Amino acid sequence: MITLSGKKARFVALYLGKAQGDAIDAARMAGYESPERQGPLLLRCADVCEGLEQARNPPTPAPSEASSPQRAAPPRALRPAGLTPARLDVTLKLSELPRGVMTRAKDGWKEFRVDCDGRAVSIAMRPRVWNKLEQAAKELPDWVASITGKMGPPTREGFVLLEPGVQVFERKSKAPDPEVSTAPNSATNERADSRTEPAT
Repeated sequence: MITLSGKKARFVALYLGKAQGDAIDAARMAGYESPERQGPLLLRCADVCEGLEQARNPPTPAPSEASSPQRAAPPRALRPAGLTPARLDVTLKLSELPRGVMTRAKDGWKEFRVDCDGRAVSIAMRPRVWNKLEQAAKELPDWVASITGKMGPPTREGFVLLEPGVQVFERKSKAPDPEVSTAPNSATNERADSRTEPAT
């Protein structure tokens, strides 16, 4: 059984309580300096994961001899064995710069959220990756950016995108098809004129 102390203990309590499963909100309320980045990372820490598991499933006290017998808890379902492991990537597409971008004073990372089919996706992006989007907006008249990353922990309105990468493509308009010529066919048979000679 693990015992957390300090910010991690507050994070676990807030994550399961007031933050309602939002790692970023829980990290912010627990006092972390960079909640957008540290919140998702905390969910990867072994001691935090164990603390969350203990909080969700507290140990039951051993029944005394005088107490009535209780049914044993059913075993937990395990992950299916023998399946091929795969990686889940999320791809978002943008054709304009995101609005409401915040710059972290500590490391210059750009933090913003985008609306993806009604779900708010939170993204923290390195400055050199963000520069690709700014350069496309300045230099290309029509462009689309593909942002790919891993699906992180859920938030109240969506989820966090981890390890985002950016690829920018220029969209070029298609040239109109040339008009098809409708000139008459030179091989068309012309009707011969018939002349009637006068009777003599």
